[in-house]
Amino acid sequence: MGLSPGLGKPDLFSLLTRWFWGRHVKLPAYFLTGWIFLRTLGVIYLVAFVSLWTQSNGWIGHNGILPAGQFMAAPGGTRIHRGILAVTLTS
Repeated sequence: MGLSPGLGKPDLFSLLTRWFWGRHVKLPAYFLTGWIFLRTLGVIYLVAFVSLWTQSNGWIGHNGILPAGQFMAAPGGTRIHRGILAVTLTS
């Protein structure tokens, strides 16, 4: 096992495996920890996106916190200045 056919010496991948993991290669014992971490991270993302979904009605739209249409139609500033602000607001 791990020997090159007919040569009697270990092949390159056997040497690399032995060098990185040692003589006894076995599965990592952190399976449960990784499983719990990934599920917890998924729940955190779910909560974040549900929170965004419920709050977006107050942020976006005609009656939002700062409706972009009214902001762009407001006098003051140059046209370029309002264009730069529009890009930062809508991007």
